[in-house]
Amino acid sequence: MSPNGLLRRSLSQRTFSKLGKGSLRGSIFALCASAIGSGVLSLPYVFGLCGWGLGLIFMCTGAIAAEISLRMLAHLAVKHKMPNYSKIAILAGGHKLNNFLSALILIFMFGSCVSYQIIVTSLFKYIFKQFKVDPDFVDSTKFALIQSLPTAVFLLLPLSIKRDMSAFRYVSLASIGALLYTGVVLLIELPTYHNANIVKPGFEVQWAYFDFDIFTGCSMTFFAFQC
Repeated sequence: MSPNGLLRRSLSQRTFSKLGKGSLRGSIFALCASAIGSGVLSLPYVFGLCGWGLGLIFMCTGAIAAEISLRMLAHLAVKHKMPNYSKIAILAGGHKLNNFLSALILIFMFGSCVSYQIIVTSLFKYIFKQFKVDPDFVDSTKFALIQSLPTAVFLLLPLSIKRDMSAFRYVSLASIGALLYTGVVLLIELPTYHNANIVKPGFEVQWAYFDFDIFTGCSMTFFAFQC
């Protein structure tokens, strides 16, 4: 019993009970799935594109920018009692700034859908190649078009029409499970990757690559810290 006389739930009840709409656990799972998602997993690719030194600079810059901007938004939301980004934008710059923010969100959503289509297509290509399907067909534009429509209708569309983030409370459990599985696989195969790519005669790790991949690395870094 708690001090106020109410019966406290046991650990098993708090852990395995139904995830209610707007529940604390559901919010924690959704935040974890969104914070440790495709953005964080793309950061090692930035190091591969730009070098370990420049990649570290990009990562620190992205982290500092995210910290400053999030603190600023949280301070404004608490001080002026603003419930969402739209209200903050109206307070800061009026309805024109709010419309501009809405347009940017729409563009970002379109770009995210395209990105996920590319990721899903790559996944299907890998799976079909493992089942010995003709590689020329799998790598063709025809294959990409055949799988893109069902992916958009049965996967992306249902996820896009949800208006409340609490609707993803069960999907976030699957996302966290997939991320944990990916982390375990990477840890197990890390020695193999190291021996295959690092331990080679004449291999040299550079601190920076100054080419057009800098723009790709920079954009991926800011994507990682804002998603």
